[in-house]
Amino acid sequence: MPEYLRKRRREYMLKHPPYWLDGKPRLDIRGKNNPNYSGNAARGKPRPDVRKRMLENNPNKGKFGKVHPCYKEIKKHPFHKSIRELYKYRQWRSNVFRRDNFRCVLCRKGRKGSYVEADHYPVRFIEIIKKYFIKTLEQAINCEELWDINNGRTLCRKCHQANTTRK
Repeated sequence: MPEYLRKRRREYMLKHPPYWLDGKPRLDIRGKNNPNYSGNAARGKPRPDVRKRMLENNPNKGKFGKVHPCYKEIKKHPFHKSIRELYKYRQWRSNVFRRDNFRCVLCRKGRKGSYVEADHYPVRFIEIIKKYFIKTLEQAINCEELWDINNGRTLCRKCHQANTTRK
């Protein structure tokens, strides 16, 4: 860069410092002799003083569990989770995996390298529960369509996130 452009740029930066400099003009932003340079700028990490200010200004700092403003006392679907914790569900899942040879039916990844998941398809899990008005675990255990391995497929996590519709 020509010297006259560097000089113009330096003058402009003195008058209009970027927002991350807190209004304090600094000429040597990246230099080792700059006291605010932490060496982490190239890796995208904020300077320690900036990180400290970010944590101090956070209104939810140190709030976990019931004191956090986003905490929900009643979980969304505890009944669906209890069905997925049944022995019969684990058995259905392992049967689907064995049938598909522990490989994703869409991208054929599996065994070594990626985690596989079982998916109810073509009829979704929630649709079966609504269709048969399942309200108790006994009704879920007795529902044949819920445990049909022909209504299941093995997917890797990436394909599962891309191909399932969450409403």
